[in-house]
Order: sequence, then structure tokens, then C-alpha cells
Amino acid sequence: MRIGLPVLIDRSVSCRKGEGFKGTPRGRDYKGKFRYAEKDRWNPLPIAEQEFDLELCDLCVRHCPIEIRIAQCEAGTPPSGDTNQCPPKHALTIEAVKGADGKMRMTPVVQAGCVGCGACEMVCPTEPASIVIDMGKKAEDMV
Repeated sequence: MRIGLPVLIDRSVSCRKGEGFKGTPRGRDYKGKFRYAEKDRWNPLPIAEQEFDLELCDLCVRHCPIEIRIAQCEAGTPPSGDTNQCPPKHALTIEAVKGADGKMRMTPVVQAGCVGCGACEMVCPTEPASIVIDMGKKAEDMV
């Protein structure tokens, strides 16, 4: 079931310029929480307490539950050892595209496996977020 579709808003953001990201996504006052399995799978932790130092901003992909699950499955460690929990399709990838200035840049690309959960919007470090969930779009609207 699809909740909505992420839409990239055309802003000058780090990932779209092929730059890194250092700091806390959404700032210290942000109240959103996320379950970081490598820290504590069962208790959501404040995103504002997470520090990142990335060569390429890919926070949306790192926080995507579908992409996290695919990585677990590819590593041979699906949850509870159950391969039925392995998603069949990617939800979000970072790909090279040619910018308006002719330079190659890395940008998020929504894939068919996206369910529109909003994790990508929640952790996007730009204010306002450069990737937002459009509740009115359907899978058929994906290009």
C-alpha cells in the first residue's frame, strides 16, 4: 500500500550539488525520532542527537526503511532470518544526473519500491525539506 510519493523540490541542496553533509539533520530543535537499529532497534532516538559527517549527502537513502531492509537482506541478515521480509524493489537511490550547468551531480531518485512513508522528508537536512511526500500522487504518476 502506498502512503504517498516523494517529490524532489528543486532547491540548491548538498546532494543535488554532489556535496557532503556534516552536522545534524533538521537542527537541534527538531523533535522527530527514528529507530537506529545499530544503536537501539526498539527505542526511537531523536534525530537531533545524531551527528553525520558524509562525503556525499545521502541521508534520505540511509534512513529509508526499504533501503535499510534491502541492505540487511543483501548482507544475508534479513530480520529474524526470514527472507520473506526482503523487499523486491528499491525505494530510493542516489544517481548521477547532469545539472542545468552541464556538470554531473548526484541526486535522489524515487524507485518503484517506495511506499511514501516520509522517512526521507523527515531527515532531509535542508529547511524546508527538499524531498517531500505528496499525498495526492499515485504510483502511476511516477516517471
